[in-house]
Amino acid sequence: MKRKNIYQHIYILYATMFLLYICNFFLTSAMLDYVLGISAIFLFIIAFFMATTIFKTLGVLFTVVGSILYMTTTVTFAELLLVLTDNYGLLTLFMMLSWMNSIVRSGGYDNLLSKIMKVNAQDMGTLYNRSSISTFSLGTFLNLPAITVSQDIIKTNLKSSSKQLRNRFVNLASVRSYTMALLWSPLEIVVAVGIFVTGVRYIDVLPWLLVVVVMMFILDNLIGKFRFKKYKYKETVSKTFTKKDGKKLSGLLLALALFLMVIILAGNIEKLDFIMTITLVIIPFTFIWAIILKRLKRFTVVGWHAWKNGVSSMHNFIVLFISLALFSNGITHSAISTYIYEFILRFADTPLLLMFMIQLFILIMSLFGIHAIASIGILSGLMVPLLEIIDPVSLAIVIIISSVSTFAVSTYGLLVTITSVNTAQNPYRITLDNLFFTVLLGSIGTLLAYGLMIIG
Repeated sequence: MKRKNIYQHIYILYATMFLLYICNFFLTSAMLDYVLGISAIFLFIIAFFMATTIFKTLGVLFTVVGSILYMTTTVTFAELLLVLTDNYGLLTLFMMLSWMNSIVRSGGYDNLLSKIMKVNAQDMGTLYNRSSISTFSLGTFLNLPAITVSQDIIKTNLKSSSKQLRNRFVNLASVRSYTMALLWSPLEIVVAVGIFVTGVRYIDVLPWLLVVVVMMFILDNLIGKFRFKKYKYKETVSKTFTKKDGKKLSGLLLALALFLMVIILAGNIEKLDFIMTITLVIIPFTFIWAIILKRLKRFTVVGWHAWKNGVSSMHNFIVLFISLALFSNGITHSAISTYIYEFILRFADTPLLLMFMIQLFILIMSLFGIHAIASIGILSGLMVPLLEIIDPVSLAIVIIISSVSTFAVSTYGLLVTITSVNTAQNPYRITLDNLFFTVLLGSIGTLLAYGLMIIG
């Protein structure tokens, strides 16, 4: 009871540190950098006591291994403090996500999307297709906020189903469609990094990314419909979609399109990166949206409670991402990265095998908690010899598709972690459910890339 009282207002401490990070993003104060680095240690300790067992275990594991790796380098303790803040941007974005969910609820859009999913749905196979399309559409516009919105709606729609069936449905319908939505998006940072390191133009890879998305989306929906068709849908099914619903849906699509435009325009500001752009845009955009809908009072009340509860429950995220920053950077700075270079270049004489090794490398790294961007960063040291073996466009396709596909299985990544928290299930369960999907998606991309290189 005493511990719960202490943590009752923990959101004030968490929010203060993350707001300080936003301020220092623009101030770039060296002193504040170290203050944030030191605060990361204290935040980790404070959050650790309230984290769940699985995240405590992962936090200890990443911290111990990361510390051992850093002992083999020449990095100073002062430099190490700065490393601990690498994922502050992600944590700050998490702090803001509840506001986007709140405007969707305040505007009644969650009920609208729920109705779209359920119209004439007689079985869960049909619901799978509707859920997949809805998540894909939301993901294209909203990016990260889309996954929580979509999963909340799916959970509501399946509240009468068993927890095991409901979780498996969420793991497949939302995680896979969201991953595919990011595969072609210029707003996805991994896509941007893949284009940057290979030196190709976005327009050169976009058509091929879209080809893979369409192929995989159709295939996954056919499999999903067949897999869940045997389960009858038990909820009340809506028979009609009214003109009022259509008008409301048009308003939602317009708002999401405007949000996308704002993100693109704000992203042109040199100082801002992708994560910070979304973080800064969410609050003003949602408040203006609420004013237009004439739901400001309801939005403010719903948003405040959702934000306060959300920030107060960030213990798992804090433990995971602070320790993961230490571990991930430990890999990059240690001698392990050299062994990785030597291993990959052994396959230089067989381009197709080399492409598959790149795909496998990114997948394995993601399963060990290394973000795809870090994996691309390691590969960037090999870019000159790789581009002599593999055509730049083909290499970009392999890197982008292999990287984005791991979002569905990266046990300690954003998508799986959010899904794990939203559904109260072990993240390894989500990884296992989507492992075949990830391997298949990455392999289709690799084979397409090799085919283009042979034809070209």
